[in-house]
Amino acid sequence: MEGSLTGLHRGVRRRLVRLVRRSRDPLVVRRASAILMLAQGGSVSGVARALAAARSSVQSWKRLFLEEGEAGLFPRTRGVPPQTVTASLIHRLLALLD
Repeated sequence: MEGSLTGLHRGVRRRLVRLVRRSRDPLVVRRASAILMLAQGGSVSGVARALAAARSSVQSWKRLFLEEGEAGLFPRTRGVPPQTVTASLIHRLLALLD
């Protein structure tokens, strides 16, 4: 898959359709729908219009899909990574309380 989605493998297409039908994440459904529409020969502008998305978003979804496959359709976490409580931190906090 160089830059075109017209030759989308049958198995990949099935997994994308399953994602559209079963995913509870509307972002994933929208992105998978865009990839399916592009694979059917839709233009970036036409897909963007149909999904009420910016052309740049559709282009980004396409690029991520071509680079990362289906994993590129799932949103990445943004911002500060979640804090984890370690045993070392618990010991330090307990020492402060003493």
